[in-house]
Amino acid sequence: MDEEQSARLASVFGNGGLLETQGLQRRESQVRLARGVAKAIAAAEDGKQAVVMGEGPCGTGKSLAYLVPAIETAERTGGKVIVATANIALQEQLVDKDLPWLQKVLGWPFKFVLVKGKSNYLCLDRFTKYVGESVQTSWTETADDGEIRGKLMAWSEKTETGDKSELDFNPKGTWGKVSVTGSECHGSACKKYEECWAMKARKGLDKADVVVVNYHLLLASWVIEAEFLPAPTVLVCDEAHALPDIARSFETEEFFDGTVRWLSGRVKASIPSALLTEYEAASQELLDQVGQKLDKPWSRVRLQEGTFYVDGVVKALTKIAKHLEDASDYQVDQEQRAKLKRASSLAEDQRDGLLQIAEGTTDQFVCWVENHSLAAANKQVRPVIKSSPIDVSKYLKENLYQEGRATIMVSATMTTAGTFEHIGKQIGAPANSLALKLDSPFDLANQGILFVPDRGERNGDEGDQETALLVAKVVDLVPGGVLGLFTSYKAMELVAQSIAPKLAMQGRTLLKQGDLPRSRLLDQFRADVSSVLLGTRSFFEGVDVPGDALQCVIIDRLPFPVPDDPVVAAIQEMYEAKGKNGWFSYSLPVSCLTVAQAAGRLIRTTTDRGAVVLLDRRVLTKGYGKTVRESMPPFKLVRGWDEFATFMAKK
Repeated sequence: MDEEQSARLASVFGNGGLLETQGLQRRESQVRLARGVAKAIAAAEDGKQAVVMGEGPCGTGKSLAYLVPAIETAERTGGKVIVATANIALQEQLVDKDLPWLQKVLGWPFKFVLVKGKSNYLCLDRFTKYVGESVQTSWTETADDGEIRGKLMAWSEKTETGDKSELDFNPKGTWGKVSVTGSECHGSACKKYEECWAMKARKGLDKADVVVVNYHLLLASWVIEAEFLPAPTVLVCDEAHALPDIARSFETEEFFDGTVRWLSGRVKASIPSALLTEYEAASQELLDQVGQKLDKPWSRVRLQEGTFYVDGVVKALTKIAKHLEDASDYQVDQEQRAKLKRASSLAEDQRDGLLQIAEGTTDQFVCWVENHSLAAANKQVRPVIKSSPIDVSKYLKENLYQEGRATIMVSATMTTAGTFEHIGKQIGAPANSLALKLDSPFDLANQGILFVPDRGERNGDEGDQETALLVAKVVDLVPGGVLGLFTSYKAMELVAQSIAPKLAMQGRTLLKQGDLPRSRLLDQFRADVSSVLLGTRSFFEGVDVPGDALQCVIIDRLPFPVPDDPVVAAIQEMYEAKGKNGWFSYSLPVSCLTVAQAAGRLIRTTTDRGAVVLLDRRVLTKGYGKTVRESMPPFKLVRGWDEFATFMAKK
């Protein structure tokens, strides 16, 4: 780091610097992370590969710590900065709060833009056709469909962005009819290209110094030419702990009746009916073949090469792709030609995915068949074939870390029992990465407690019943908001049914995942400071509710990965092939990070006070319990109900 760069950063983070003059408290952890980021940027400017892994608990000020050095180098060198995140909440914080504030106070001119995938925007071409078709078929649509159509039409006339996030209603499956993915978009060949909302949103991309995206768009930019992002000199991955699973999901291939209908709907008007019939019949034959392997509604069965055959579907898809490609060569209309070529590419993509699936389970991929969740719930069979990469670390390493680039991997939870070993392997971080474990600015030992009450060893329905009784007892002792986190929907529903009558008598509001969109649930939870919100795994992260609206976080069980999940089993076997214990090497660290995320929902400010209640004695009785506890915030451990009640009664 040269003297000029050092001086500019000191003017922001130093004693009496910009942050302090703007009323922000100087935080040593934030300064330490900012220096680490600046050091990596300086190394990248020398042409080196530079990587920082930083764990900063809530309140550290991670976003400013990485944004300021990144913006400084962008303004000074003209380089591009990409900030990728896992959830919308953090993106909104960056583009609605942090970046506008920095534009105002920094004194270094810079521009930023939020880039979303095309499926987030209303496609005017699709929407025009949808409205036309709806008018013709309105007499057959349900009242719900008609209401959604009316609301979409009204919104389309007043929107200035076409962004789905503006909607104050749930468009449900209709949104898929009026939007497109990057692989479906006709690009400049579309007649609505000049009016396109997605393209308008991206017009500022070339001029932007800072580009904010989600992980899916970042991953797509590595493999899909249509999804373009500038080559960054600084790449920040916030919520980096979530990246491996998102990357694995992104690279997963799947084939079921839904994907068959999806492709059929996009090619049926352009291919002979006999060819469409051949494709659909071969697909059904394949699904019937693998469906016979499912002996129970919720079973999952690994597939080996040679135990199922995709040849008929592959042959039909090859014919479809060739027919569409040939037809495009004779098409004069530019838009129609682009549509045919795009449809041909979609058929090729599905064929290539099936060829990967056909390899079965290997040392690189795990392939399995499972029942569609909706069919399983109704005790029906609707097979879904999937193929997923086992280890994504090499894939991430090849794309994240490059010479001349500073890659900053940060999260509130990256360490397991104080080390970066697990997450470092998962994200393929180089051995010489700078690892920074930052201290919390909060007095966690006094602001919060970890309460582990005694309970029986019962599992199944009896265990869930006991959980419901314990949750009810906890809620009675907490005057403020309670967030209940569950490892299964079944347990959540049972607890909800059990505590609802008493909460109603007390005048307390019960909120439950699935009753409303997530954002609306959280808004109501924040507004009603004595409410109880119940959720499953998606609520373990991204919940930011300071103050009395969240005084207690209840976790029903240690959230270990499901052992019969084919991906989990394959990852553990990968470790065991290397002579390691698969469960301790993978499942335990994953659970530790998840518990740490859940516990991190509690203390969000210096004045917050409350308890994490873990209804799982294994955290104390099992040898691995110490690893779990060491991965959590350093709350005081409490065992007795009286001590818990006394703590919660204090102001």
